[in-house]
Amino acid sequence: MSNIYPLKGSDALLTALNESGNLISLVDSSEIPDKQRKMAFYCPACKEPLILKAGEIRIPHFAHKKNSECTTIVSEPESLPHLMGKQHLFTYLKNRGLEVYLEYYLADIKQRPDLLFKQNGEYFVVEYQCSPIPRKLLQSRTEGYLRMGIVPFWIIGGLPYRKQTKKLYTLSDFHWSLAKIKLKEGLTLISYQAETKHFHQLSQITPISSSKVAASLKTYSIYDSKVKNQSSIEKQQWLAIWLEQKGKWLQSKVHYGNFIQDHFLREVYTSSHNPFLLPPICGTPVQYLYFFQSHPIEWQFYIYYDCIVSLKIGQRISLNYVYQRVSDRIRKKHIVVRNFPLDKKINWKMTVKSYFKLLTTKEYFEKVGENLFEIRKKIIPPRNIEEANNMENEFYHQHVKDTLV
Repeated sequence: MSNIYPLKGSDALLTALNESGNLISLVDSSEIPDKQRKMAFYCPACKEPLILKAGEIRIPHFAHKKNSECTTIVSEPESLPHLMGKQHLFTYLKNRGLEVYLEYYLADIKQRPDLLFKQNGEYFVVEYQCSPIPRKLLQSRTEGYLRMGIVPFWIIGGLPYRKQTKKLYTLSDFHWSLAKIKLKEGLTLISYQAETKHFHQLSQITPISSSKVAASLKTYSIYDSKVKNQSSIEKQQWLAIWLEQKGKWLQSKVHYGNFIQDHFLREVYTSSHNPFLLPPICGTPVQYLYFFQSHPIEWQFYIYYDCIVSLKIGQRISLNYVYQRVSDRIRKKHIVVRNFPLDKKINWKMTVKSYFKLLTTKEYFEKVGENLFEIRKKIIPPRNIEEANNMENEFYHQHVKDTLV
């Protein structure tokens, strides 16, 4: 590959040029000889002098001097876990017989991955991301690699979640931004914890709320690919958790929500609906649920109110019409969608399509064309809490078999 030079994007390099212009690496250096400490080192990109930092606590590395004008330095903070993790991953790939390069600068796109390796004639990069970065930057870096025909892998530094409570996980926006959809494992996050030398994989990620998710967690050592720990939720358990969390979300929404500022509550009440007496099709899990940040009760109520409630038996509705109405709600910020910088192939329209597939399974609609549905059963809201509970129990009885988790 042409136009590749070793470079660290943030100001903590493991590679540098010595006085003779030769590239040296600190990746395997735990102790620096006194002779080497006195040498001069230079940035391979800007050729400015570098400082060798090799104390008793921190991992040996190079850094630019204060107020450096090197255009390759970005604002990501250097950290011990980042340096450790990069070293571990470099050794991990090298021990598997791969041709691995550390801190290589791709001049054509002005980007520097932590690791670049070649396998079966194809190039791959590893970005070990320990700190949050803007989604636009994440997307532009990913697109840069893809333009060069390089496959990027983003690995979170640390755990793939912010908090774990029983069998639920809380994700930050940083975690959501690095999630990617895999064919057999659904929405997935991969991380490496340098302190424990363990990989973690959170897969089958399904939102319970805007930040809380149910998922399957696998953990294994960097030295042994055999799974050491695995945690997942059975379908029956997951559905019980879903209904419990759905009830808590609604209670909190009504109790703390502001009728003036909360458009969802305002529209529910002004349309003569009761938030506790909505039909069970409002707030049900479907495939690709994660493309909406808004709770399913919200965006599914809008579809029900905008597109379904006025339909008479035998009338037809197209998905294109539903997409248009949902787009209007998104534009007005009544519905909030998620952006996945690493995966642009599918979007929220797949979620809506999956929702209508469920309504067809429940025999509310019959599919009569590629994106055309005919209503077969009127959707009527419950009249009281007892009726709401009975309708919900009946609706979700079969849903245990239908749900994607």
